[in-house]
Amino acid sequence: MTASWIRVSFRHRCPICDRPDWCGVAGDGTAAHCMRVRSDRPVEKGGWVHRLDGSQTPPPATTPAPKLGTPALTELTQRFSAAVTPTPLKVFSRDMGLTIDAITRLGVGHDGEAWTFPMKDATGSIIGIQRRLPDRKLMVKGSRLGLFIPTNLDITTGPMLLCEGMSDTAAALDCGYAAVGLPAAGQGFELVADLLHRLHPPHVLIVSDLDEPKSILNGDVKFPGMESALKLCERFMQSIPDLHFLLPPDGVKDLRAWLRESGPDAIRAAVEKSPKVHRAWLNGVWREYHHNQEMCRTPDWAKQAAALLANIEDDEQRAGLRYRFEERAGICEHEAGLPRDEAERIAFEELHAAVLEISP
Repeated sequence: MTASWIRVSFRHRCPICDRPDWCGVAGDGTAAHCMRVRSDRPVEKGGWVHRLDGSQTPPPATTPAPKLGTPALTELTQRFSAAVTPTPLKVFSRDMGLTIDAITRLGVGHDGEAWTFPMKDATGSIIGIQRRLPDRKLMVKGSRLGLFIPTNLDITTGPMLLCEGMSDTAAALDCGYAAVGLPAAGQGFELVADLLHRLHPPHVLIVSDLDEPKSILNGDVKFPGMESALKLCERFMQSIPDLHFLLPPDGVKDLRAWLRESGPDAIRAAVEKSPKVHRAWLNGVWREYHHNQEMCRTPDWAKQAAALLANIEDDEQRAGLRYRFEERAGICEHEAGLPRDEAERIAFEELHAAVLEISP
């Protein structure tokens, strides 16, 4: 069986990872092709197929969406670049907190609606175009995720910074460094590996985002920018002779925000003091990362119920509400056939409403 796969969007997100990009859903609604969350049904071109209809039959074969060739994307990039005019570019540069020179080196263009930036493979060929709108980032149809590689990339005068996204790459350029941007957290590792193999930079500095924790399907939390940066360290620790790591100060999300808040001198000083990546250092940072995960992890519903009931002073009333929570969760689980976590969630919501009713 062959199925047409429809790309997800902000309006119709992936039913598995709830992201608006990179994944697809079968046209008949029977399966999702998620590029992030593993299942027991791998597919050839990356990602995993998840059945949505409960069927145990093999997943449908994918029909890949047609992709634009590099010449067509190069032509589009040139057309978008030619459409840029000085005044809107000046406004965009000011709003981003970046210089016109930095965003121009990254190939800024405009398609009539969005600002555009080419994404490249390790040879410098354009394989995708990112579209930046005020409230979201999209891709030109047929694009593949690539790297943000500036013109005049000189790796001989200092460290080459590996950043997340276009804007952090431009911020690194504005600080005077050679820089290359990954498309997003956890993406573009193979392209970076190919690029580093071609360039052989002696000194590389991996720049991490300091983003907020993000909840994932199993109830755990992740710090995507930090995890991605640490995995890059893991990947290239042995092959890069002088590999360093840079993390923004507390309360600062990323390199661009850091530049806007503190200026280039503060970043250059931090680069000079950045720790060198080695096994003992990396193990220590991973331990701290997992500790922070534990501290941010949302407690299960039973623990939340216990914390809520601890505020009830009347022992008999508290015991009755506790029994009510457990009974309701049991009914939802055994009679309605819901997973235990979902059953406890429903019971907790009802418990919370009951506690609010009796609160003064």
